[in-house]
Amino acid sequence: MSHIKITKTEWEVMRILWTQGECYSNEVTTLLSEKYEWKPSTVKTLIARLVNKGYVGKHPEGNRYRYFPTISEKESLQQSRAELAHHICSTKMGKYIAALLEENPLSHSDIALISQALEKKVQVALDKVPCNCIKGQCTCIDDCCSQSIQRKNSMKKVTFSVPEISCGHCTSSIEKGLSAISGVHSVTSDIAAKTTTVEFDESVTIAQLIEEFDNIGFDAKEA
Repeated sequence: MSHIKITKTEWEVMRILWTQGECYSNEVTTLLSEKYEWKPSTVKTLIARLVNKGYVGKHPEGNRYRYFPTISEKESLQQSRAELAHHICSTKMGKYIAALLEENPLSHSDIALISQALEKKVQVALDKVPCNCIKGQCTCIDDCCSQSIQRKNSMKKVTFSVPEISCGHCTSSIEKGLSAISGVHSVTSDIAAKTTTVEFDESVTIAQLIEEFDNIGFDAKEA
């Protein structure tokens, strides 16, 4: 996914377009008037910026244009989450999430959804989350950052050829099985290429990974 850069004010316009699907600029102005006292020219300027960035498209109707989003709200929010995770120390993520829960109103269904996510997370939870910073970027214990760098330097990434991969169920089974091995940090499968790429530390061997492939019903060899 290419980098998406939307300002706070542009985001307000995008939310209208994501919800409405298509709008004239004056319709966007009317909907936003409940929250902002923006002039029509201001809204037109914001829309023009979004068109220039490629996030909004337009098609003519007479002497006017109807505007529509060319990127989805889902991918925009996904990137925002990824950027947040990149910008703060990973050891503080739990506290940040807890603060979000405390500071924002939630419905019973929201809490049920979060509880389900936490139940799944418990199964793969770490005893200690490793720091993702370089030395001097966070307030972890003195050698935490350098230890994190050392762990990253000792990480291996190997791609396996798995001819039997044919569907999402296959990739899900592989990713679940391999991720359960202590020392495996990421598992990514490509159905089209029929491969699985595993990132793991020095405590894991390739033979151990191939054995786990076999345990879950797949023949695999190092590509």
